Amino acid sequence: MAQLLDLPPELLIRIFLLFDNPGDVLACSRTNRNVYTLVVEDVRIQYHIETLAARVTNNPKCMLPIAERLARLKRREAAWRDLSVRRSTTVPISYSPTGIYDLSGGVYFLGERQHIGQLATLTRSLRWIRLPSVEEDREEREIQWNKIDVGKDIADLGLALDEHDLVAVAFLYVPSPYHVEFCLTVPFSFSEVQQNGNDLSRATLKLSVQLLQLSTGRNHPLASQPTLEVDSYSIAIAPPGLSIEIVGDKIVLLLTFPYGGPDVIVKLFVWNWKTGHLHFTLEAPQMTYQSLFFLSPDVLVLPNTTHHSFELYDISVSGKGAPTAPRLIRTLLLPELTTGSDVLRLACRGEPNPMSSKSTVTHQEPFYDSAEDAIIVVNLLVQNPAIGVFGRIINITVVLHRNALSKLIASPEANSQGSFSTPLPYNEWGPLVTRWFAANDSSTRWITTTCGQRFVAMPKNGGGQVVVRDFGKYATRRALVLIPEDERGSAESRADTQRFIRWRVLPRLPVRDEEEEEEEEDAEDWEMADEDGEEEFEVEAFDASRLDTYLTSGHSSTFGQEVILESGNIVRVVTESTSLPVSLGVFKEEVRSSLPFVESVTEEMYDYRAVLVDDKRILGLMLDENDERIISVDIINFA
Repeated sequence: MAQLLDLPPELLIRIFLLFDNPGDVLACSRTNRNVYTLVVEDVRIQYHIETLAARVTNNPKCMLPIAERLARLKRREAAWRDLSVRRSTTVPISYSPTGIYDLSGGVYFLGERQHIGQLATLTRSLRWIRLPSVEEDREEREIQWNKIDVGKDIADLGLALDEHDLVAVAFLYVPSPYHVEFCLTVPFSFSEVQQNGNDLSRATLKLSVQLLQLSTGRNHPLASQPTLEVDSYSIAIAPPGLSIEIVGDKIVLLLTFPYGGPDVIVKLFVWNWKTGHLHFTLEAPQMTYQSLFFLSPDVLVLPNTTHHSFELYDISVSGKGAPTAPRLIRTLLLPELTTGSDVLRLACRGEPNPMSSKSTVTHQEPFYDSAEDAIIVVNLLVQNPAIGVFGRIINITVVLHRNALSKLIASPEANSQGSFSTPLPYNEWGPLVTRWFAANDSSTRWITTTCGQRFVAMPKNGGGQVVVRDFGKYATRRALVLIPEDERGSAESRADTQRFIRWRVLPRLPVRDEEEEEEEEDAEDWEMADEDGEEEFEVEAFDASRLDTYLTSGHSSTFGQEVILESGNIVRVVTESTSLPVSLGVFKEEVRSSLPFVESVTEEMYDYRAVLVDDKRILGLMLDENDERIISVDIINFA
C-alpha cells in the first residue's frame, strides 16, 4: 500500500504549503529524517512557516524571490522584537496642522487650517507624505508634503489605500445663497465670519463625502457618484464627530454630535461607495455609539457606551432596496461599571481592515499583516462622579484579537438566522482573549497606535521609554527562547499562586539521530491542537493578593520574565493573568484578563508626546510648548 512518504518531494511540499498551523508542519518534520530535511531546506516551506507564525499574508503581486521575502520577514520580526532602529528621519511641519489625521498603507495624513485675521479656520485641506522604507529607499530621500484640497471645510477622512487606493474626504458646507467661513472661537465652538448679509438662522449645514484616488488626486474611477450626500442638519448644531471605515465595496459613516445637546441623535450610514447606493441606516440616542470597527467585510462592531457592550451587526447586502436597519447578531457585555459611572469617550482601532474576498492589494510589498489576526485597541474614558470633588476619571485601554470575536459568532448556539438571543457576560468570553491596561499614564489622544498584532505606547508627558507590545501567540513563544531556562522554570514553579497560561516555545529544529526520533514525542515544546485548531493551555489558580498590582499602558510592565539585550533594550514576556482592581473606583468587580504578549522597551528615553505605528515604523510626534500643535514627526524605521 502506498505511503505518504512515497510521494515525490514536490507533492509533499505542496501539501505542507496547505497547512495553516506552523506547529503541524514542524510536528511532521519530526517523524522522518527525509521529511525533516525537506522542511528545513526548502525555502518555500520555511517562508510559509514564517508567514504563519508572523500572521502575515503573502502578496502574489510581489516579484521578489521567495528567499528574499523570507529574509525580509525574518529581519522585520527580529527588528520589532529587539527594537533595532534601521533609520530615523525627522520631518518638520511648517504649516498649521489640525486634529484630523490618519496613518495607513505607509502614508501619513494631517489636516491643515488657514487663518482669517485672528481666527483659525476648520480643516481646509489635507497634507500627506509617503513614508520612507529602508528596504525600498536605499538612500535617504527628501520627503515632500502633498496636498488634497476639496474647497470645503473637512470634517474627517477614511482610507482604503491597500485595497482601493481610496481616500474618502468628508466635508461640510452651507449651500447657496449663503456663503460661510467657519472659524474656531473657543474649544468645541465656531463662528461664521462671512454671511453675505443673509439670515443664517434658516441655513442648513450639509455633510458630503468625496471619493478620491490617492495616486492621481482625482475622483476615484470606480465611484459612479464621486460625491455622496450624507446628511444635513441645522447650522446651530456644533460640527459633528465622524468615524469612517471602508472595507470592500462598503463605506460606513458614524455621525455623532458630542456638543449638540441631549436631543441630537447618533446616525450610522452604510453605503456602497462604488454605486452610491445607501444600504443601511441606524439611529440611536446621543453618544450611544462613538466609534466602530469591522470584524469582517459583512460584520460591523459598534461599542455601545450606554449599555457597556460590543454590538455585532450583520451588514451583508442581498439587493438594492430601500435602506434598512442592520441586523444585530450578538451582544458581548463589557465589565459592569459601578453605579453612576459612565463612559465619556470611546475610540477603537484595528489596522489593517479586512478586505473583500474579491480584492487584492494595490502595492507590491512581499507580505502584509493579516487583518483577521490583527488586534483591536479600544480606548475608554470612564468617570465615577461620586469619588472626590470632581469625580474620578480613568483612561483604560483594552486589547483583543479580531478573530477572537469572529469565533463568538460562529458558535452552534446561534439560531437559524445566525443571531443570539441573550447578551454574553464578559466573564464568559473576555478574560482569556483580552488584556486590560490602566492608561492614565499614556497618551490616548491618538488612536493610530496599533498595526497587525502590535500596540505601541509611551508616557503621555514625554521623557520616557517607547513600549511596543506584540500580542501574537507565536511571537510570545519565540520570545521565551531568549529567557534563560532556569528563569523560565522558576516562573512556572510560582504558577500555583498565579493564573498562568503556559505558552510553549516555538521549537528549533535540531539534528537528531534515528534512535532519538523514536523516543522524542516531546510534548514540552508543543501541545497538540484541539478540535478547533487552537492550542490547549492550562489555567491555574488566580492569586487574589495581586489585585492591586495592575498593568499600565504607558510604562513597561512589572509582570513577566525579561531579558536585557546587548543594546540595553528590554524584552519581556507577560503570560500572567492581571486584573484591574475595584479600587480604581469604576468597576463593580475586578476585571481579569490573560492575553499573553511580548513587550519590547527601549533603553533610550524620548521626548515625544505620542507615538503612532504601522507595519514598518514608529512615528514620534513632537508638539509645541502648549502641547497643542504638532511641530515635527520623527519616522523611525525598524524594517
